[in-house]
Amino acid sequence: MNKPFDKNVNNAATHAKYLSVWDIQAYYGESYIVQGVSFDIHEGEILALLGRNGAGKTSTL
Repeated sequence: MNKPFDKNVNNAATHAKYLSVWDIQAYYGESYIVQGVSFDIHEGEILALLGRNGAGKTSTL
């Protein structure tokens, strides 16, 4: 029997990691655009990057 869904539990974190990223750094000329971004993506998980224009979302990807 399946457990009921609990929105307060991160079930994806119990699955294997598909991607681990640590301490991404990116520069555009002399501008520091991405500073120390780290994240893990697990099976069944969705990751969204949010931010204003020029915040470094595309550079992170």
